[in-house]
Amino acid sequence: MRTKSKADTEKFYSGLLAEAERSGRQLKAIAEEHGMPPNRLSWWRRELRRRAEGSTSSSRGSSPAPTPSFLPVHVVDHGQRPSEVLGGPTYEVVFQSGRVLRIPADFDDARVAALVRAVGASC
Repeated sequence: MRTKSKADTEKFYSGLLAEAERSGRQLKAIAEEHGMPPNRLSWWRRELRRRAEGSTSSSRGSSPAPTPSFLPVHVVDHGQRPSEVLGGPTYEVVFQSGRVLRIPADFDDARVAALVRAVGASC
C-alpha cells in the first residue's frame, strides 16, 4: 500500500474544499460522503488558508515568511525637485533605513517591485 505524500494529502483536501465551493454543499455532507469527521475539512480549510497567506505556524522548523507592511507617507520639499533630476514627475519610496528610491511616474511596476525587494533586503 502506497503512503500519500504531504503534497498528495494537501491536494486531496484542496480538491474536496474546491468541490464544496463549486457545489455550494456543506463541508459536513462532503466529509460524511468520504467517511471522515466533519471537523477535518474545517481544519484543512483553515490550514490551507494559513499556508496561502504565508504563515508557517503549523510547519515545524521553518521561520515564518516576512509580512509586508505599509508605512506612513510624508511629502517633503527638499528644494530641488526629483522631477528636475529625473526629467519628469516621480514617486519616492523611503525605507525604514532612510534609503530613498526615486521612481519616474511612468514606471514599470514589475521592475519597481523587484527593485524594492532588492533594496529592502539590503536595508
